[in-house]
Amino acid sequence: MIVLQHENVSSLLARYIGKPKSQIALLSSGAGSSQSALPAFVQNQRMGNPRSDLERNPDMEKVLMAETAAGAMEELITLLGGNEPFWIKSPSDGRFILDQTTYDKIYPRAAHFTSCNARIESSKDSATVTMPGMDLVDMFLDPNKWVDLFPTIVTEARTIQVLQAGTEGNRHGSLQMMYEQMHILSPMVPTREFYFLRLCQQLEPGQWVIADVSYDYLKESGSPSCAWRLPSGCLIQDMADGFSKVFVDVSMSDNDDLKIVIWVEHVEVDDRIQTHRLYRDLICGGSAYGAERWIASLHRICERLAFSTTVPPPELGGVTSPEGRKSIANLAHRMMKIFCASLAMSGKLDFRQLSEGNNSGVRVAIRKNEEQGPADWHGC
Repeated sequence: MIVLQHENVSSLLARYIGKPKSQIALLSSGAGSSQSALPAFVQNQRMGNPRSDLERNPDMEKVLMAETAAGAMEELITLLGGNEPFWIKSPSDGRFILDQTTYDKIYPRAAHFTSCNARIESSKDSATVTMPGMDLVDMFLDPNKWVDLFPTIVTEARTIQVLQAGTEGNRHGSLQMMYEQMHILSPMVPTREFYFLRLCQQLEPGQWVIADVSYDYLKESGSPSCAWRLPSGCLIQDMADGFSKVFVDVSMSDNDDLKIVIWVEHVEVDDRIQTHRLYRDLICGGSAYGAERWIASLHRICERLAFSTTVPPPELGGVTSPEGRKSIANLAHRMMKIFCASLAMSGKLDFRQLSEGNNSGVRVAIRKNEEQGPADWHGC
């Protein structure tokens, strides 16, 4: 599937840089492809300096976006394929993190941030969720549904440009430039912003990989982002019974009926603002935006969706009608979205101290919500 995507990229590259198509086809020949096989401007994007060597026009920009996304997909599939040699268990908490030495040898790149506060966050996790794979793919590729799916993590998301819509029915080949703002549930911690490419590839029937990678897009805001997403994403595979299963290690299961979804997060961060002491361990330890948090959020939302469509036995009492359970799920989700949005560090809320004379550190904000909620949030 990646070869098909790369065939289109090769044609465009040959057109704009004057090299034979056969030469360009070496760009993503495999997980161990040589960095020297890449054109200079593609190497620069990977090495964190994407705007030198060539003056880019809109057509060349699209070529570079496509090649950057294809390279990220290639790398992500390698990272998803089991633990060794890339993944090791953290000695502090047992989470899976990248062996940075091994990773840097196979995928060398210059650091995007050069300050002394720069660091790498990496993680990998798994779970079982009750949602068909195609539904997940559709939600991941729609920015509004993406926010709805992860309200505790994603504050805002939008599609900036659709480069490829993808094949109808399975979204294979879908490529888009997106913006995303992420937060943890506290106004004491700054948000993270990403301009990134999202590419969807169907590897085989019922199996998809969705790859994300930051891209040097002309920022709409004046402040540069403090985070840069290296190739990250997930693998989704359908199960025969409509469930999804996410593994830390693909080799853990021999059941062909399982739907496999593996989640990988790999981000370079520059902590320009000193992290508040209450959240230092959470942020610097990589748990705040790690794969574990994404997986836990996905698991919860899928359980909520299952609640709204499952009718319990009458002897259990409570709300038993499908419409009633759907309404309760809608209300619960809307309440959670409003609460999460109010805790984002947006600068619009004034968290005042309870007492001017007592510096206890306790702050309170009151927010009156008058917005009408969507009639059917989980129809997305």
